[in-house]
Amino acid sequence: MLTCDCNYSYRIRYNIFDKLGRLINSGTFNNTPIDISKLSPGTYFVKFDDSNKIDLSFSFVKM
Repeated sequence: MLTCDCNYSYRIRYNIFDKLGRLINSGTFNNTPIDISKLSPGTYFVKFDDSNKIDLSFSFVKM
């Protein structure tokens, strides 16, 4: 599971990309963990954004 210690009171979109920049998964984040169990091991990037211009990106490694 992928968690973010974010305190948003509304839902925001997320996109998960592989290291080649291909979109792997997307959805709506609402302060609950994102299930990454089906991802293959590797390095990924996740980007959160919403209509209020909040933009948060980071990388993670799935073992």
